[in-house]
Amino acid sequence: MGRPRRAATAAARDSAIHMVVPIAQAREASGITVLALSLETYTAGFVVTFQAQSHGAVPFIDERPTLTLTVTDDRERQYQVLLCGVTGEGVRNDWQWRLTYRCFPVLAPDAAVLRLMIATMVWQLPNPTRQAFVPVSTVEGPWAFALPLPPTGDIASASP
Repeated sequence: MGRPRRAATAAARDSAIHMVVPIAQAREASGITVLALSLETYTAGFVVTFQAQSHGAVPFIDERPTLTLTVTDDRERQYQVLLCGVTGEGVRNDWQWRLTYRCFPVLAPDAAVLRLMIATMVWQLPNPTRQAFVPVSTVEGPWAFALPLPPTGDIASASP
């Protein structure tokens, strides 16, 4: 019985939010606008949230896009990214998707700028013949964002 309690306690500790930093930057490429919305820092890493939208340039595909996302800091450290949440809607050529990525490890204390680079967006649909998802649309970026971090650089230990 002790193990589940310890695991639950560790999970709660790792998921404790430390700070939310608004990014509020928009970039446009190939008829798609991407908004970098926010950065959330946690004990075990951080989360970035984007919204991608098109109003006529790219037809709606009823499947989420995959972003080719690279996250680095000004010290050239690269962070791992994992898609952890998606919502979206659209009709014809008017659509939007909100995508949330979990990043790890935690931000380095000496990082002054966080760089978010989306090189492409790729939509895939299931192909029953191949029994796999296959790309049906690729849109080239780039959509690049630079987020100055708080002066201390230690947002992982800041309190909310």
